[in-house]
Amino acid sequence: ADGSVRIIPSKGGIGGTSTQGSVIYDAHGKGNVVTFVKFHEEDHLLASRGLDDCVKLWDVRKFKSPVRVFKGIETHMETSNLAFSPDGRVIAAGTNVNPRSKEAGTIKFFSTYGPVEEVSLPDLQIGLAGPGESVIRIEWHSKLKQIFATTSGGYSKVLYDPTMSEKGSLMTSERTHRSINRDFVPENLVGAIYTPYSLNMDGDEVISKKRVQEKARRDPRKSQKPEPPVNGPGAGGRVSSSNSFTQYVLKNKLLTKTNLREQDARDELLKVAEQAEENPTYFGGAYSANKAPLAKLTLEEEEEAFLEEQKKLLD
Repeated sequence: ADGSVRIIPSKGGIGGTSTQGSVIYDAHGKGNVVTFVKFHEEDHLLASRGLDDCVKLWDVRKFKSPVRVFKGIETHMETSNLAFSPDGRVIAAGTNVNPRSKEAGTIKFFSTYGPVEEVSLPDLQIGLAGPGESVIRIEWHSKLKQIFATTSGGYSKVLYDPTMSEKGSLMTSERTHRSINRDFVPENLVGAIYTPYSLNMDGDEVISKKRVQEKARRDPRKSQKPEPPVNGPGAGGRVSSSNSFTQYVLKNKLLTKTNLREQDARDELLKVAEQAEENPTYFGGAYSANKAPLAKLTLEEEEEAFLEEQKKLLD
């Protein structure tokens, strides 16, 4: 921060200012940082606070020198601010103190309007912090008419007028704790208190957790116990106890399948001969294109027929 106050209008110039805005260099003295600026409810007034322990009020229409200067507002923190009253007639600012000193931070109130350009004594001063604590930030609420302030000691405090303020923090501060009705508790109570659902209302035996686990372990479904091998050749996918899993697969799944080399192709075709005649597309388009009929007899039947014909010829 260079300690300047710059005004950049959002639409056109303000008074005699140009569209580039106006600037006051070293508004609070050379080398002093400006910690806060705030517009008054009247748009042409602007208040600024700096590390020169002053709050200055500016007229942006004649943005050359401050209209009023409020002195004696100790400022050491660059987060210090100020606040206007809801009607805009009062300026409030919290003071900063040295943490090692015995002084305490306060809130100083000044009249916004007045004939004197420089004001050193506040119209009102309220102590708010403890020794060595500063008032960092303040906020004057326009509707609640309450002042909220934070201190370097980690506290948030509220100032209000009982005749003007009714809501806000007063709603929580006036709330009382609910009284606990202890009439139903006997004074000389002996023994344990049981809730209704903790008792065994059905009269069943209370089973311990260990017994429940042991019972579940004996249950094949709850324990997810695998099925033991069966005695005999095995069936239904269960392996016999006399064979290993590999032996079971070789014997029951692989070796039991009929070898295609041992099958008679003519015999297999004759099994579906009637279906093929009723439905020409039974064997697909390839067989329907081939008009060759299926064999009427199997190979064995043809051999028997051949032998009978030979006997007839010899006779």
